[in-house]
Amino acid sequence: MQVALKTMLSMQDRMNTRVHTDWINQQFEWYRAVWIECGELIDHVGYKWWKKQEADMDQVRLEVVDIWHFGMSALFDATTDLDALARRIEVDLYHAEPETSDVRLATEALALDSLHTKSFSVPCLLSLCWLVASALRISIATMSVKTCSIFFDKITAIKRGLTSRSGRDVRIMSI
Repeated sequence: MQVALKTMLSMQDRMNTRVHTDWINQQFEWYRAVWIECGELIDHVGYKWWKKQEADMDQVRLEVVDIWHFGMSALFDATTDLDALARRIEVDLYHAEPETSDVRLATEALALDSLHTKSFSVPCLLSLCWLVASALRISIATMSVKTCSIFFDKITAIKRGLTSRSGRDVRIMSI
């Protein structure tokens, strides 16, 4: 898993370097992009109880991918060692457990964490990914968005072992 994470981090660094050669030292507000993408995700899930809305889950999945890319960028600083960062993310992935069974609440938790810490929470994203994958009722093996595959693999592992690890059953809200 660390190799895949390091590859994704390296690719993100290369992409960001194309935008600005000294992107890390510019101290861009990546956390702001994270919470704004969270707002876009909520809009695609639907939140307007006063009118009929259909969730656009393909767009929701794309918003999750956008959040992941901005989130990876937020985790970099001038002293970032890719191996150490990949290990830190892997530990976060292993210990993450969903706090809610509602996609909207998980999205709000990620946005609030970004606003509060001015950073990015891998566990909050994982919780959101877990719910999105469940809501989509998709086969993880058929996902076409490779950059989120590591998260969706972890989601599947957590779904299989959640009851045994936490002693509780988590119900997924159907959206």
